[in-house]
Amino acid sequence: MKLFEIPEDTVIRPPAAPRFFPGDARAVLLLHGYAGSAKALEYLGERIHESGCTVSIPRLPGHGTNAADFAQTSAEDWLRSAVDNYLELNRTHQQVAICGLSMGAVLALLLAARFRPAAIVALAPALVVQKRLFPMTRAARFFVKRVSKPYTPNEDEDADLQYLHEQYWSHHWIEQLAGLHRLIRLARTSLGRVSAPTLTILSEQDQTVPVTVAGLIEEGIGAPINEYVLLSESGHVLSNDVERDRVADLTVEWFNRHLTIIPYSDPLAD
Repeated sequence: MKLFEIPEDTVIRPPAAPRFFPGDARAVLLLHGYAGSAKALEYLGERIHESGCTVSIPRLPGHGTNAADFAQTSAEDWLRSAVDNYLELNRTHQQVAICGLSMGAVLALLLAARFRPAAIVALAPALVVQKRLFPMTRAARFFVKRVSKPYTPNEDEDADLQYLHEQYWSHHWIEQLAGLHRLIRLARTSLGRVSAPTLTILSEQDQTVPVTVAGLIEEGIGAPINEYVLLSESGHVLSNDVERDRVADLTVEWFNRHLTIIPYSDPLAD
């Protein structure tokens, strides 16, 4: 990281601010996607919290601020942050489950391969990315840092969301995409280590992650309990699209099935 290439006026925009909803001794860690923010998981987090669980939606490093800040972060930073947030919840709660969207689902599977969460929900897990040039970023990162791409602002969004989307979505960030590619390869080779009950939710209309990912997970995962659901109308951001209520229902039901309701006891209390 080159500290002095991060603008001094860098701030965390409100849509990207971490969310934390305190609840009982069951905790759920929600992980957003690449160039995404907590906003995309806010509704899902609220629905899970209504079931009684504590919910944490952290902000991954370099996200939700500006393009220059994002350019100073790496896949290793995102994975380290996910690990730290999981460990912190595990310190203070009796059970921890994880739900991730896209890259967040890749991080969730990596956490499950190393630790022992109570359950996993993977929303559009980016174990395969339907972008023809994506694999080329591994070599291209030595020659180019970013490439402009078409982006049309959504005038119905508030000013902060418009700003974030323009900052993050108007370029391909080659070094960061190459890092995402490394995370994906590691997650795919680590699937056999995942033992937590895993629910995968995909959509036929997703232009980023193909539905064939379900077969890849089914063939490679070590979890004895492994199910998937295929949606028909949603785009890539399943947690905040037209079928978000069904996604929330499925996620809450999965966690209710695999997390035990137990009285809260503060492990730090005397």
